[in-house]
Amino acid sequence: MHRLTFIICLLLSNMLVGLSGHGVLAHEPNVTFGTLKIETDRTVTGRFVIKGSDLERAAEIEVTHEGKIIDPERVNAGSGKIVAYLATRLKITNPEGLQCRFLDGQAMPEDDAVSIRGRWDCTGVNGDLTYTNNLLIDVESSARQLFRTGNDAAAPTVILDSTKRTVNLSGPPQSFLDVIWRFVIAGVQHIFIGFDHIAFLIALLLWARHTWPVVKVVTAFTVAHSITLTLAVLDVVTIPNNIAEALIAATIVYVAIENFYRRDIEQRWKITFLMGLVHGFGFASVLRRFGLPDDSVATALASFNVGVEIGQIVIVAICLPVLLSIDRIMAIREGLGSHRGPGGHPRRPAIVVHAASGIILILGLYWLAERTFLG
Repeated sequence: MHRLTFIICLLLSNMLVGLSGHGVLAHEPNVTFGTLKIETDRTVTGRFVIKGSDLERAAEIEVTHEGKIIDPERVNAGSGKIVAYLATRLKITNPEGLQCRFLDGQAMPEDDAVSIRGRWDCTGVNGDLTYTNNLLIDVESSARQLFRTGNDAAAPTVILDSTKRTVNLSGPPQSFLDVIWRFVIAGVQHIFIGFDHIAFLIALLLWARHTWPVVKVVTAFTVAHSITLTLAVLDVVTIPNNIAEALIAATIVYVAIENFYRRDIEQRWKITFLMGLVHGFGFASVLRRFGLPDDSVATALASFNVGVEIGQIVIVAICLPVLLSIDRIMAIREGLGSHRGPGGHPRRPAIVVHAASGIILILGLYWLAERTFLG
């Protein structure tokens, strides 16, 4: 089994090094980019960028070759329809609900996306102006837009989605605390809906009887995934998402199997660190899909990571007391003397750990097969 550990570690390290040159697409699916500026004559000018394959689904118009490479001729020919889609999905209104009139626009190819420029007449619309975004949301509820007011690259970026569609164009921008709160919540949510990460954490804890080994394991996992999360988000080291997801499933399978032959988790933090490097690429993929504000990358990254750690702590805080309670119950049922292990602590029934590990193993194998052969 020690040889198996070495082989898995070697494979993981080789894949991380060998795949470090692979990048990501210029534009993430279901993420649009937008800017609007209020001109001195009370017209509003804007520019919006939509990934080609997303635009095809939403506007029902062909602009790419097989959903990948942008075809400039198709974009030029369908410019009117593309601009019309933009005009019907965006609104600029005042507090009374009076809407600015869309004037004109133009669609142009941009890498793997389409850039759309538009103008709105707000001369008769008095008061503060509010922008409402509905791009892609009717076909993909998880769609997000990274939006900036004005042409200043240093202006704060606001993230709009199905739960927050509006932003005040002439009011104060999104605050520093807003960015922190939004990404902390995103990190917590990801852990709670990331069943593979939950399964991995539970598998790590099943033999835990003391707090200190758990602290070492969780700390090793945190440090490791923070490293690769940062490197991936900054495009220093990236691997294709399907490979990262398959490797995450492999880590779950390994820990579940290890629980059948190894009870001492004192040294488990070492292998957990290596596996945490893999999980960091998975977290990075989620963060990319969520959308990073250009002006607050470091803040968003740190906040998301904090959210992930909060989620992990909650899971540990729930699971560890449950396991220790099982130990105490079994000790009472079997007799205090006969059911105590080294150091006088209640001995955990192997059947409990093996049953839970078996379930996690089945899940891990399913995810591994799905992500390897169907992903």
